[in-house]
Amino acid sequence: MIQSSRFRLILFGMVIIGGFGLLLTRLYFLQINKQDEYMRKLPGTREVLHRLAGARGRILDRNGVELARNRTMLQIGLDLGTIVQYYKDTHKNTLPKFEWNPAKEPETDIAAIVSEVVIRPLNEFGLASKDHEDPMKEVRFVEHLRNHYRTNRGEIPFTYLRNVDWETFAKFAEHTFNIPGVNISQRFLREYPFGALTGHLMGYVKLFDNDAPTEDKGKFKFYEGDDVGMTGLEKTLDKYLKGKPGYRYLLVNELGRMQEEVVKKYQAPQAGDDVYLTIDVRMQYIAEMALREAKVGRGAAVVQDPNTGEVLAMAAVPNYDSNNFIPAISTENYKRYHDDETVPLLNRAMQMFAPGSTFKVPVALSGFLASPGEINQSYNCSGTVTYGGRAFPCWTQQKSMSPHGSLDLSGGLKNSCNCFFYQYGNDAGIDNIDKMGNMLGLGHQTGIELDGEAPGLLPTKEWFRNAGRGNWSSAQTANVSIGQGDVLATPLQMSCVAATVANGSKAYFPTLIHHRVDSATRASTKFTPRVRTDLAKEKISAKQIENVRKGMWRVVNEAGGTGKNFKSTIPEIAQHGGGAGKTGTAQFKRAGVKDNHTWFICFAPYDTPKLAAAILVQGGNSGGSCPAPVSRRIIEQCISLETNNFRVDPASIGHMAEAKGHFNFIEAVKYANDVNVPDLPEDDSEAGVNDAEPIESEPIKVRAVVPLEEPTAPVEGSTVAPRARPVEGNKYKPNTPNP
Repeated sequence: MIQSSRFRLILFGMVIIGGFGLLLTRLYFLQINKQDEYMRKLPGTREVLHRLAGARGRILDRNGVELARNRTMLQIGLDLGTIVQYYKDTHKNTLPKFEWNPAKEPETDIAAIVSEVVIRPLNEFGLASKDHEDPMKEVRFVEHLRNHYRTNRGEIPFTYLRNVDWETFAKFAEHTFNIPGVNISQRFLREYPFGALTGHLMGYVKLFDNDAPTEDKGKFKFYEGDDVGMTGLEKTLDKYLKGKPGYRYLLVNELGRMQEEVVKKYQAPQAGDDVYLTIDVRMQYIAEMALREAKVGRGAAVVQDPNTGEVLAMAAVPNYDSNNFIPAISTENYKRYHDDETVPLLNRAMQMFAPGSTFKVPVALSGFLASPGEINQSYNCSGTVTYGGRAFPCWTQQKSMSPHGSLDLSGGLKNSCNCFFYQYGNDAGIDNIDKMGNMLGLGHQTGIELDGEAPGLLPTKEWFRNAGRGNWSSAQTANVSIGQGDVLATPLQMSCVAATVANGSKAYFPTLIHHRVDSATRASTKFTPRVRTDLAKEKISAKQIENVRKGMWRVVNEAGGTGKNFKSTIPEIAQHGGGAGKTGTAQFKRAGVKDNHTWFICFAPYDTPKLAAAILVQGGNSGGSCPAPVSRRIIEQCISLETNNFRVDPASIGHMAEAKGHFNFIEAVKYANDVNVPDLPEDDSEAGVNDAEPIESEPIKVRAVVPLEEPTAPVEGSTVAPRARPVEGNKYKPNTPNP
């Protein structure tokens, strides 16, 4: 009997334990496994889809130094759809209206609703933007808020505050829990650590505001859009840099507050690819400082590897800081950029100017395309040459110097003799000059991975005739042969010319891209050098090209050469054949005042060229006195990086302020404490010889700028991205002032 009772007790206990086990299993199933389902069934609770933007890929120099990166930005957004619904629920489905277009029905006054539901309680907590206290800024805020709601109907959150500090961020998190539609988030913000040093290269991005693609409209309750590259490499590499979006599902209560995330449905965003440039930030710094220390107010420098076409540095002054456009440009900066007559947003390295006597190098090469016997080995300079009844003088006439006499090709280059090239160019013919120019990449865009590149101009007989200027004549050919008249080129194009002569045959397409790293697979995509033209395949011999190389060497290294200020004494150059170059001076006037465009193209060392460059100085006296010393400074310091005889630590460069432009005339450039350059006597007639051509070309309008966006929102923290302003294209327009 006792055993039977004990058995029943044990059995009863097991039943109870089993029952509790089943109950716990059921509770686990309902509260854990089925939690998401039942949470969604709560009154007023709904599941919403949130699009997450992928972080933008980095831009780095060839050695892995970051030139563009991301930092975290805290921001406050308003879910206008939730705010409107809350207002309807608390005001018996009535909404305030206002008439914004007499031809259309009155629309919901979103500004009045936000003011009552959000701004008023934010004021109570001291969290509302101070900009609401400024009547003008409040008007602009209301306008932007209404435009945003009209465009998106509440599908995309309205960004109320950007760049919020942690203290303010914490206050919002503490006090706004019961304010419907207020969401607190963080996102990536673009940052350019070197400031103005890389401004023209990087460009800038526009933070996403309300321009969601049509195919995404209606799919998301919260839409975190992608930043868009507006200018520079940020624009041209946008397809690589832009990240891939992620998605998350949120449970939101009846007040529009997030309850929790549906973790199982989360899909992480993917960062964009990292792009490594051919740029060496150390060389970029050297080029930038060489222009600044020379007190150049308007100019550019391009440095290439002549054996690959890789651009190692591209600097232009004045310049701008890309950070000034992030998160949005301020009213003050907009006005400053817009009103500056020196046009700091203009990348002069890719704008077109009359190349002056540097164009004699392509003309020299064009003579090799003519049939044998058509080009003489030497020409005589008597001081003038006559074409069409007009005397074309040599620059020696301006200096009251004796004519050059009989010269061969290398002598013509050395002395930059106009009379030699008037005759040489006419014997070669304009067709061959144009053909060679095209082979070298002149007269059209080079294809560099940047926006806003000018094509330059190679005048042809057909172009001349179509412009209503009649038939082409030998006088026009003479003018073009010395880089004047209608011919136009960019510093980037002329650096390609120098590179071709340096390597002795190959004209490369210039590139800024070294390689790209896929963010998902980490696979590297190498951008290989591309040859535009191999002059050897055009039946131009190495001996002929060497004649041009020798002429450029004589420009720098022989008495009477116009580029003596480029001569280097550092062992890395002097012991390997020295350097070679060509001066150029195109006479211009700005508002009746002399404003020459002075050039120097070069390469070094002569025996084994490592660098080629083109330097432009606007408002200089001559190619020999201004850009030649700048070129020497750049080439010497860049080459010395290899041997550590000159050092630049990227970590010490830091954020560079903008280089300011000016219109001051520069007689000559002489760097302080430059121990590498012989102290040339001030009265040395060979130092700074003006090889400017006597025919003054008409100025070219080059005021094309990157899209400058006007600020439209006053709310604290630059809440909105600015509107785009139409800009003038880069066109050749005679009789217009040149900035």
